[in-house]
Amino acid sequence: RLKTAIVPLSGVLGQLDQLHGVSYQVKDDKGVLPPAEAAKRRLGLIAQEMQEVFPELVSADEDGLLSIDYVKFVPVLLQAVKELKTENEELTQRVNALERRTP
Repeated sequence: RLKTAIVPLSGVLGQLDQLHGVSYQVKDDKGVLPPAEAAKRRLGLIAQEMQEVFPELVSADEDGLLSIDYVKFVPVLLQAVKELKTENEELTQRVNALERRTP
């Protein structure tokens, strides 16, 4: 009841293609993290890339450091899965049609 101007997501596969999953370590110049935590490898995305593609998912703190709201990224991923499902179904139908034509 609180949502207005609802617009379905579409064409997200092309947008996701512009993003790169990465493995990284956090810079801890100020020594805020325990050493074991700072040494951990993490998985994520590059916020600057995400900002170009989905700016509504990126925010900056008072120091200008960017962060991604991964929870809000879930609807994009869901839509991408649905687009892949549709594409897969279409390709399966084409393959089946070609197989029926081949003796």
